[in-house]
Amino acid sequence: MFQHSALRVVPLDRCILHERTDPRRVAKLADRLASEQILSNPPIVGTHPGLDGLIVVDGATRVTALRQLGVPHVIAQVVAYDDPQVSLAGWNHAIGDVSGAAFRAAVQADAGVAVRACRHEEAEAALAADLLLAYAVDGAGACWALDMPAPGQDATALRHAIFASYARLGPITRTLERQYAGESQVLVVFPTYEKTTLVELVLAGHDVPPGITRHAIPERVLRLNLPLRFLREESPLVQKQALLDAWIGERTAAQRMRYYQEPTIVFDE
Repeated sequence: MFQHSALRVVPLDRCILHERTDPRRVAKLADRLASEQILSNPPIVGTHPGLDGLIVVDGATRVTALRQLGVPHVIAQVVAYDDPQVSLAGWNHAIGDVSGAAFRAAVQADAGVAVRACRHEEAEAALAADLLLAYAVDGAGACWALDMPAPGQDATALRHAIFASYARLGPITRTLERQYAGESQVLVVFPTYEKTTLVELVLAGHDVPPGITRHAIPERVLRLNLPLRFLREESPLVQKQALLDAWIGERTAAQRMRYYQEPTIVFDE
């Protein structure tokens, strides 16, 4: 059963992003937060030995939007990042309203990455063996490999350049699909990272492209719906934490917290 002690008031400057954010998504959320003045779903942050700070496991856009609004603190769900129950998988990107030719031209011209035709099975095997930066499938079903660079080039920087090259081409949807992009779409598949690799990147001051990591968190807290004014106040952190604990205790006692053990689908995100 969930322990509300996992919800902590933490300084935003202690939150470390492992992925870069999409400025368009940040701007949209910042506008919504400024209008509604409510933090609905707390970000999830992880502790890890050797890490001076809290790695943002889920909620990079929320953390960045709150920073832009000048909010000093955030209520976060704190987990141990090395807990085996905290698992890491990946998202793929479906780019809408774009042809395979336009995608290949953008990646080659803007990111400087060569694109070559390949079979889907070959791309999957090469990606798993860390021989590709990524691969893509266009609306016609053709598969395209984006090869790993020569020694000395930064693969992480090139993956950022690949994302930037196609982010301007059309709307991006996160998907689990790995084979079919759909008509007038291009599907981009990045490698699935290990948690240890993400921590190493964070310790080195690096990050991964936006929206390609997907963490599964047991007992994720949703719909906290706390006013932003609580986070904006200049009162000491320990005082804010005491108020938060009392607020959660009241709702728990009044049976205003519901625990869902089964997977849950939320429509109004």
